[in-house]
Amino acid sequence: MTNEQKPAGHVRNIWKGIGLTVIMHLLPAAAPMLYVLIGVVQLVYIIPALIICRKNTGMVQGILIAAGVTFLLNVACFGFVMVSFK
Repeated sequence: MTNEQKPAGHVRNIWKGIGLTVIMHLLPAAAPMLYVLIGVVQLVYIIPALIICRKNTGMVQGILIAAGVTFLLNVACFGFVMVSFK
């Protein structure tokens, strides 16, 4: 799909999805221990957000981008901690 075929504001909706995910990452602040496994815990609020926003492809793409980055950072940090304890 070329840029001419994408709906107006598609990139803006991607950024809205990323922002929504960042805001939702603040939800586990009530129980800071949940941040240790945020890659798994985020499924609790990412999946419903994807279902709610399924008609807006830009928002879905933004949510998936931010969730993927969060998961990969969590895995990298977990791996670093595990290697450093050997």
